[in-house]
This record gives sequence, structure tokens and C-alpha cells, in this order.
Amino acid sequence: MKLDDLKLVFKSSAAISLTAKSYVVNLLNKFEIALTWDSSTLLIPSLLPTEAQMKNGHHLIVSIPVRSRGLRGRKAFDNINSSRSHSVPSRMLLKASNISLPQRLKQRNQGRKSLSSFEVTHRSEIDHRIQRLFLMSYFPSGFWSRLLSRILADDNVVEIVRSYFVIPDDWYTDTLLSKIFMENKPEWTCWQSGLELRYLETTLFSLKQIFHESFNPFFDYHSMRMMIYQEDIWSPLDKSSSSILELSLPQDTVLIKKTIKNESKEEIGYTMSVLDLNPKSVCQLLALAVEHIDTLLEDWYPSLGTRFLHTSEGRMLITRIVPCPRCLTQFNEINNNVNQPSNVLSLDDGINHKKKHIKKVVKSNNSPPIYVFPIEECILMAFESRNPRCFIHGDLLLGQIAPDIIFLDLEDRLRISNENIKRGKLIGQGAFGFVFISTLTSRGINEQQKVAVKILQPTHPGYNAKESTSAAYEISISKWERDPIQYAAKAYCSARQEISILIHLKHPNIVPLIGVCIKPLSIILELAPKGALDKKLEYYLHSDCQIPIKVVQLIVLQISRALEYLHQLHIIYRDLKSENVLVWKFPEPFSKLSNEVHVKLADYGISRPTLPTGTKGFGGTEGFMAPEIVKYNGEEEYTEKVDCFSFGMFIYELITLHQPFSGYETIKELILEGIRPPISVEETKFPTNILDLMISCWSQQPRHRPSTSQLVSIISAPEFINLIDAISIGTTSTSAQIVTPRKEVWLSIDSAFDQHSSLNLLEFSHEKWIQHCIFKTKFTQSITALCLIEEAVWAGDNIGLIHSYSLNNYSKLFTYKMDPDYGNEPSPVRSIHYLQEMQRACIALHNGRMFLCDSNIIPSCKVGGEGFFVMTELGSSSCIHSIASINLNPRSWEIWCGESHGSVSIFSFIDGVVTSQQIINHNNPIVENLLVLQVLTEGTYIWTSLYPGFHVYQWNTTTKSVINRLDCSKLIPVSESLRTISIEECFNPGRCQITSINLLESKLYVGTNWGCVIIAESINMQPITVFRPYSDQVQAIIPIPEHGLLVTLGKGYRPLIPRYASGCEENDSEDENNNMFALLWTANGWLMNN
Repeated sequence: MKLDDLKLVFKSSAAISLTAKSYVVNLLNKFEIALTWDSSTLLIPSLLPTEAQMKNGHHLIVSIPVRSRGLRGRKAFDNINSSRSHSVPSRMLLKASNISLPQRLKQRNQGRKSLSSFEVTHRSEIDHRIQRLFLMSYFPSGFWSRLLSRILADDNVVEIVRSYFVIPDDWYTDTLLSKIFMENKPEWTCWQSGLELRYLETTLFSLKQIFHESFNPFFDYHSMRMMIYQEDIWSPLDKSSSSILELSLPQDTVLIKKTIKNESKEEIGYTMSVLDLNPKSVCQLLALAVEHIDTLLEDWYPSLGTRFLHTSEGRMLITRIVPCPRCLTQFNEINNNVNQPSNVLSLDDGINHKKKHIKKVVKSNNSPPIYVFPIEECILMAFESRNPRCFIHGDLLLGQIAPDIIFLDLEDRLRISNENIKRGKLIGQGAFGFVFISTLTSRGINEQQKVAVKILQPTHPGYNAKESTSAAYEISISKWERDPIQYAAKAYCSARQEISILIHLKHPNIVPLIGVCIKPLSIILELAPKGALDKKLEYYLHSDCQIPIKVVQLIVLQISRALEYLHQLHIIYRDLKSENVLVWKFPEPFSKLSNEVHVKLADYGISRPTLPTGTKGFGGTEGFMAPEIVKYNGEEEYTEKVDCFSFGMFIYELITLHQPFSGYETIKELILEGIRPPISVEETKFPTNILDLMISCWSQQPRHRPSTSQLVSIISAPEFINLIDAISIGTTSTSAQIVTPRKEVWLSIDSAFDQHSSLNLLEFSHEKWIQHCIFKTKFTQSITALCLIEEAVWAGDNIGLIHSYSLNNYSKLFTYKMDPDYGNEPSPVRSIHYLQEMQRACIALHNGRMFLCDSNIIPSCKVGGEGFFVMTELGSSSCIHSIASINLNPRSWEIWCGESHGSVSIFSFIDGVVTSQQIINHNNPIVENLLVLQVLTEGTYIWTSLYPGFHVYQWNTTTKSVINRLDCSKLIPVSESLRTISIEECFNPGRCQITSINLLESKLYVGTNWGCVIIAESINMQPITVFRPYSDQVQAIIPIPEHGLLVTLGKGYRPLIPRYASGCEENDSEDENNNMFALLWTANGWLMNN
């Protein structure tokens, strides 16, 4: 059933929400009414036929085409190609047809297309079959439906089937032979207690429950007498109360008979083509099925599926056995008297004539017993390089009856002989065993490389090992000697689990698998030259040094990318911590090489594939495990969000250099109560986004945590570590701002409730805002301009007054009226600019008058200071909005004044005397009603912006011409999700209006009316990045060059994390959007290097 078809079920509720739909699907999954096995399909077990309905005259068939869950599915194994054979192309293998409804076999076959002159048959040899039996105490409720959904959802099946048969080269040039693959697609046939995979009219694989009234034409296991090999003796196997699961791979050879005709179209003979099996693919299919069965039993039914659990009578709850194939062949011959005939497909008429001349099974007590081997015993034999020995038929090859145990499903290059490994010193140990630096010699080419060998069997650590290490070895060897079967099986399962994950992975931040050695059982991995990350954190702690912020960003970015990759492949990692992160590059304490970082995620022993229905199982490290695992001991479903919880604790490790809850005893209870590990005041100095992300990741509810894709986007955002702190200044606006050497930002604030204005001080440090102070003095007029002049701040207001305040004690030094003769219409001060070398303050008024005042003199009266305070008056025909100055040489100066109608007046000075005035314009012809509100200067360049307008212009001061321009209407903020990007609003010309510009460290910073901050190279105007920290206009950008910091002022702060994580919604209240926020930034490293 398609998930989209649920709307038909709820057709009476047309307004059902997506949340309600998700809730319904979760309920269907929980009660096993319907299971989600891919992103769009539900499997309804009750609608599947029973095996009796399929084979006792009803012939109902449910077919499901083999397909992948998505384009980014796990690629299980390399294509198995050679000079003489190829895999089946995907376009010939897969089809997009839907799941078929139950239908009668005859009706199903009538729909087939016919291909004349071909006949497809298969050849079966019973003793070549691979059989695996699971004798279970019972089948738990939901076992079959969950097992079917897991296998149907596995993307690896596609790749395995592609390589299942060896395809000769000449087949691709024969169009008729190619049609066989086009007409015969691999399909799953499902029923309530089993499924089989069919391809080219032969069964590749079957998995089913064996009932007492068996439908198995070959073997009636319930009637068989079985002898099991345990503790070096043969004893009867009691299966009277067992439920039996059979896993079978027939290994049939496909034969294709092609008729040869002469020129008269008469048949004169035929050719026979043989499709042999690829043993590696057969073993891969076996390993896949066993992995799904074992994982399902262990994680979902631990009281039954945990290995080596016994009943009160001493019987294993699950007995996994491998029968002797020769015994089965002998049993079949005795009880059937004739061999099983092949099924035949005649393509002359397109109908599948299955010749089922199968004699009724005769249950004879005189049949010889079937000799079987526990799979755990076979594992120990593989460890000891022995083969099983049947009591009747003698030696059997493990590679034939249990090839997965000796890893024959892996590529030849991955199976490494111990002779090619030269073991070195011990570098690590764990519950699994020891890790050694070793030298691997590649086969055939005699190349050597350093590798890490993780040995899962007891191995002597060397005579120079620590006493604790030697003691651990002695304990391990005694366990193996006491119970070798149990510990060999555990080692094999651990290796198989980790290899089953690693074999699919290829990512720059995941430790790659190099190979597997069977004796001693070892996993060979790429060697991390700098060891594990937890040791680096200890070194920083002992050096009394924090990890640089840039290094923290690079680490969490690389690990989040690795987790994102795993989650895209439907894998949950479950054990993220610094101990499992290996280091290739890392700066030493107090080093300045903060970009030299390369880490990789390792240790996949408890990682699990996941399904849309979720995952079960207890796994992880205390303190890092998510509450949903801890609360239910892994017995309830959870999702990949458990990795995001561990990611929050991993961030905690990086900023505190301690493990979470270090020194605490009741960690489980603390996590369940929502308590999180503490951080010190010193650690709160980390950028706010890092702390906010840590808190968001360790949220109690999974839905409130960001996904790994969101983690990558958040950490890659330009503001992630550059934003130091944010502070709200209330529902106000600002019209003037300056920074003083005392780490203070002075703001003129206009009240939203009356006409008064005030001066505000924001004190800052390199790590945060410290305090917000407000001058007691209230101004009846708005402050329109501020300027730092030596040890004082000059403020110009709306009626042409200049107020000066001391930086030392904040006392008022003087007040002076610049334009006393202007009548009843005072002219506001538009700009104040300090000419430090000339010791002059340049003050521009709205009426076009501009004054040069002596900055060293405090006027003794409020007016009439001409000649000793006001030194020079300049004029313009229009309003002067902004001023900038440029020093051409020690004697020459230019003052650039931004005016109305797009004009710029340039006053030239030599030795402090005005020598000329030049007027230039942004447009030719002149466009009226354009105001030059911003003028900046650095070196020999000038930058200007217009209102209205969305361009920043760069001028050459020599030629007095525009040489570059930046079009802000074509730039889109990068740190946005699809939910918040608002493309239509982004390109609205009014939203692109430039509201502020400034320069810092060769970077041009531009603020817009939509709350965007644009960063570009100041020399060539090439954009570097764009982000949107405000919901409304950026009112000011204030550089602090002495400290490499930047302050922005704007309305409606938009935190970074809620833009991506839907569980952390932005505060869209009107009050919050009207508030002005001051954001403190560090002004370097806007782009990621890794």
C-alpha cells in the first residue's frame, strides 16, 4: 500500500494534517498492522497469503519487484567484473512496476510476453544447496512481518542480484539473448511466513517457516532424525517443541537453449548457453539474510534472540545449525526414490509450465539420521583452521556449507593472510581486544603500508606492555580456554557486525576498511597517525589550553558530515564520543595552525542499519546515550536522532575537555530528569551558536534535535563561530554609533514612546557583551551624528547643536550651536568626521554648510566661536549626508562629501588650505532624488552607496571614476533552509536597499533593508558570503579594527539554529521583531576551508 493512499482511508477528514498522518503511520507500525519498508510504501502482513493458500490449490501470488529505497542507497559491494564476465546492467534488472495484488498463478503467467526460439531451464543439484536452520523456541509476534520488511527494504539486494550470474561478453551483442533480461526481472514472492527471491525462473533465495505439514518438496525437517555435533560428540537433537526457520540458497545453474534455423527458417539444431553462479554473490545473499535475522532477534526480541540463552532444561532458546548437504541428498533420494525434475520455461508460448512431478514425501523411520553442526561450532573450526566432519560422509568444506563464516562474501583484496601482516607495537585496547600498529605487504606488488590491526582473539601484547594490559590478556585467554565456542562466536559476530557496516562506507571522515584476517580474527583499518581524539583533549587539558574555536568548528563539521553520510545510508552510529574519533591532523596547544584539522569516525561495532519504522537495541556509552534509549533499555523504537544527542555531548567534550557527568554516579537518572552536565563561566565564552547547538542537540525530545543534515548546514554557516554574542536593546532605533578605545560602543537611541533621545553604552570584551548602560541625560532632540575625537565624543543633534562628552568620566565638556543665524528653521547635523592629521573636526549640516573646527579647543560659549573654534566654512548647493577623507600625501588631503541627486563634492586641501572643489556624479545624465548616504575611504579608493539603490560603487580617487560596483539585488543569503529562504522576498528591490556599509581588514560589509549582511573583498568587490541575521533592516555596521571585531545593529534577531531545525521555531512575535539587537562578531574566517 502506498503511503499516499492513506488519504483514502481518511477521506472524511480532508483537513488531516501531516502530523496526524505521521502519528497514524507510527501506530500502524507499532501494532504491526502495517509496516513502512521504504519511504513511500506500507507492507500489510494480514493481506499476504498463507503458504497453504499459495500451494494447496489457491495459487495466490504476491510479487514485489526488487528495487532500491533511493538514489543514495548503500552500494554494498564492488561490481564483480572480469575480462570474461559482467554484471547485469541496472536498466535491464530493475523495473518501476508497483507491488502486484494477490492473483492466481495462471492469470499472472498469461501476462508474460513470449520470445520464440528460446527455452530457459535450470539445473539443480541438491548437495550444492546452502541450508541454514534456526530452531527457535517460538516465533514472537510480528517477527515475520518485521523480517520481511527489513529484507525488502535492503538496497544491497539490487547489487547482489546484478552480479549473481556470470554473464559472458558475447551476450551483450546478441539482442535476442538480451531480451531475456528485459523480460525476466527479479521479484520477491511474499507470504505471511516467508519470502523467496526469483530471477530467470529460478529461486535464488528462500526464507520461510517450516510447518509440521510441510510444503517443502525436498525436506520435511520435522520428520527427520538429527544428530548434532557438540563438545566433540554426536548426540540426538530434540526438535519436537521447536519452530523451524529455513534459509535456503539452491544455487541452480540457468540453462538457455537457443534454436538455430537455416535460411528457410527451418530448425536445424540449437545452442545451449550456461549461466554459472558467482559464488561471492551467493555468499553475500546468505550473509545479508543472516545479518537481518540475527539483528532483528537481538535488538527487537532480546529475551529470545540474545546468543547463548538457555531454557530451564538447558536447551538453547535458538539453535542455529548447518546440516550436512550429503545427508540431505541421501534423505531425499531414499524418501522420494527419484530426483527432483527441473522447472522448465518454454518461451515459444510465453507460459511458465512448471512440471511439478514431485512424489509424495514418504516419512520413514528407517531413514538415516541427518548430521548437523551448530553454527558456533563451525565458527570455532574456522578459527582453528579445521573443517566439519560428517559421521557418515567425512570431511566437508566450510566454504561450501557455511561460506559466510570464512568471509567469502568479501572481495579477494579484503581477505588478507596473516603472512602479509607484520605486527608492531600495541597502541590501544578495549573490550574487543588489542589494536597493534602493523605493516601490511600487498599481495603481488610488494608494497608496504602502516595499518592498524584490531585483533578480536586473545593475542599477547608483548613483553614491554603495561602490567594492566598483560593482566587483561591473561583474563581474556582464560575466558577463551574455559568456553572457546562462546567467545569465538562473540568475536565473529562482533567482526561481522562491524564489517557489515564498514564494507559499504567510503567517506573522507570515516576510517576505511582495508581488510580482514581470519586467523587470528582481525579487522585491518587505516592507521591514524595521531591516535584518538580523547588523548588530544587530555593533552590540551594538562597544558591548561582550550581548543581554538576554529578547530572546534572543523572537528564538529567533519564529524557531522560523517554522521550525515551514515544516516543517508540508513545507518545509526550509536557510540559517538571523542574516544571513537581518530586524528590525522591536529594543532598542538598554543599553535597558530588552526586550519590543520582532519579527523575520522571509527568503531562501528554497535552501529545498526535503520528502517523508517525505527530501530531497537541497547547500545552506547553512559552519559552519551539518548534518553529514549536509557528510559526503555533499547526495547522501544528510536531513530537516528540518538546520534544527535551524542553529538551534543561530543561538543561538550570539546569545549570543556571533560567527559559529560565526569565524577557523577547516577548518570542515568540525571539524563532522564533532563539534567545536563555543567559548564564553567570560562566555557560560556565560546561563541553563542556553539553553545546553542550543544543545548539543541541534547534536547530531551528527539523532535527538538536537529538532523545531521541540519547540523552540517548550521556548522558550515558563516555566522556559526563568527557570532560572539547578541543583546537586545529594546523597541528603539539608532541614528548614530561610534566605538571608543575603552571597548565601548556609543549609540544614539530614539525612544519609541516619546520624542526624547538618549546615549547608550555597550561594553564588550573579546568573548561577549558585558553590560548595557544608559546616560541619565535626556536629549529633547534626536542625536543624528557621533564621532570620536581624541579623548571625547562629539554628538550632533537635530537642531544643529554639538555636544561633547569626556571618555574618562562621561561628563559633558561643551555644547555649541553650529548655525545660529539660520532663522527659525535650524539645520540638523548630518555628519561629523575627524581629520586627525590636521587636528580638525569636519561638521556637515543638512542645509549644505560644512565647518572645519579646531578639535583641540573647547569653546567658551555656545555660539560665536568663529576664528578660534570654527576655523573654516565650506558650502554646497545641496544637503551633505556623509563625509570621508583621503590623505594623498603628507601635505595634500581630499574631503569627499555625499550629497543629493547622486552628486559627490570633492574638496582639496594643501597645507590645511582649501585649494579647489570638484563635483562628480554617479549618473550621466543626473538622476534626481538619489541621496549619497554612505561614503567610505581606505587607501586610494572610495566606496559609496545611494538611496534608493542596491549598488555599492568603488571609485578611483585619481581618475574620479567608478571602477567596480556590487549589485546586492543578485545575492541570496546562504545560511537558510527551504522553509526560511523566501526567494520571492529576497529579490524584491525594496528589500535589497542598502542601509549601511563599512570596511574592516580589506573586507567590505554591507547591510540591507531585509536584514542581510553582505561581505565582499574591498579591492575587487567580489562577494565572499551573504547571511541574514535580522528580520528587518541592518541599521549600522561598526568596525572595531583594534580587536578584529565587528558590531551590527538591526531589528529582529534571527538565531541561526531555528532557521534549520524545525523543532526550534523562530520567535516571530511582533514585539521581538521590533526589538533592536546588537550583535558582536569576530571578523575573520568567514569561509570554511574544510
